[in-house]
Amino acid sequence: WIKALRFLTMSAQCQAALDAITANAATSACEKGSRWATALQAIRMMTHSNITSDDITYTAAIRACGKSDAWERALLLSCVMVDRGLESNIISVTSMMGASEGAGWWGTALRLVGEMV
Repeated sequence: WIKALRFLTMSAQCQAALDAITANAATSACEKGSRWATALQAIRMMTHSNITSDDITYTAAIRACGKSDAWERALLLSCVMVDRGLESNIISVTSMMGASEGAGWWGTALRLVGEMV
């Protein structure tokens, strides 16, 4: 995740052509390293570089938050996804369910299951 974020930062500083695939790879690397704050930083960098974030971006960040017990951030990202008109997918919903469960928010987890069915 460190190398991926460093690459993203250097590319933005050099004004190199970044795209959503490259930025999503960095966000996914943060997720794999359970670095939720770094994943959020990658999203901010995408916004600053006018790169459109998508469901893959937010799902990776939600998963990073869920792995790190940052369930409030995961819930916020889920709301941002909805606000931006991005459709949830099975991975983002199950990631939110896991974060909700970890926080003891069983009602939220059950509501998410209901939305999937």
